[in-house]
Amino acid sequence: MVDMAIAQNEKISVAVHGGINISNITIDGYTGFKNRTGVCAGLGFGYKPAKNILLLVEANYDEKGYRNQYSVTDNTGFELGKTYVKYYSTYLSFPIIINYISKGVNTFEAGIGINNNFLLSANIITPSEPIYGFPPNSEINHKDIYKSYELAYTMRTGGSIKIASRLNLLLEGRYSKGLTSFGKSEAAKFIHTAFFFGTGVRYYFNESEK
Repeated sequence: MVDMAIAQNEKISVAVHGGINISNITIDGYTGFKNRTGVCAGLGFGYKPAKNILLLVEANYDEKGYRNQYSVTDNTGFELGKTYVKYYSTYLSFPIIINYISKGVNTFEAGIGINNNFLLSANIITPSEPIYGFPPNSEINHKDIYKSYELAYTMRTGGSIKIASRLNLLLEGRYSKGLTSFGKSEAAKFIHTAFFFGTGVRYYFNESEK
């Protein structure tokens, strides 16, 4: 029984990670919007069912969104310049990713999986410049036009470097794209895309696991 418990501990790890999320959207394939740079951070659980397979299950706080350009005009309609309205949203996300992981104390990892996203908030943030149809310097709740759940796929690559007994430094990059529309409108398909670049630490429950 003791030997069985040790064997199970050798396969289990936990991690905390965080970094920047560079996100955007497409609407029926149209890609003329500007990126939003936000944060993504959370906790992860790792399990190795085989020597070179790592299953990751995570819970993350995830900021997404985009910026749309509008014209600034005077009272006569003359264009004075351009500005941006920000469409920002936050999600609680639960990725499940199956990875290849190399052997050794320092690892290379690459995987693919799904990301379950649950909407927390959605807001429009307007600039100080006057834009037709938008009040200046305002934050408008936009949650009513978003779906509460969005499914996406995620591709991940990175690795880890041993920094202490049972502890590795994580370095990783990810790309995610929605598989379902996040907007309630049936007139168009609204899809999130995001690049994540981050770091973190992974704790192994048994030193011999690596």
